[in-house]
Amino acid sequence: MLATEPQMRYLKRLLAERPSHPLSTAGMPAVLLKVEASSMIEALLASPVEQALAPSARLVLQGTAPAKGTFTVVLGRKERRTLRFQEGRYGVFAGKTVVAVMTGSDNERSYTGVGSVVDAGVHVWQKHAGDQALQRALAVLLKGPDAQAKAGEAYAIEASRCWRCNRTLTVPVSVARGLGPECARGGA
Repeated sequence: MLATEPQMRYLKRLLAERPSHPLSTAGMPAVLLKVEASSMIEALLASPVEQALAPSARLVLQGTAPAKGTFTVVLGRKERRTLRFQEGRYGVFAGKTVVAVMTGSDNERSYTGVGSVVDAGVHVWQKHAGDQALQRALAVLLKGPDAQAKAGEAYAIEASRCWRCNRTLTVPVSVARGLGPECARGGA
């Protein structure tokens, strides 16, 4: 039985991610049996993915990233970006801080991951590296705690939620400061 078309596409993608692997340099035959394709896929999955981008092409925005929280950065009269910094829960991002941008109307669930926090600042994932507004918003947040507090307050006023823990704010003093009482004391 011949390899399926999806199997062949997957195999080509794995080969492209590992250009110096012996299977990649040998070249892929035009026709493979399903068993042969499966064993090649297993061999490729066992080998590491090579960095496709040159190290200089990796987009890392320098600065002091917030530990966690949700921020609205006002970029112009009609342009703004709401960003959430939160701990990743799954896979390679478990325990790391992931950056997401709000992409829908639900300020609790409509977020798309765009990067992760690294020692030097924020690594913007390749898929989102061309988003200039996202880069400008992140540059504002990476300026430090004062810029982060201002953007946090903007989010809190818009959403009536604490910019650190995202809980609903009900007390006028908390809404004005953008932080609930526990987060204001440094508890969350």
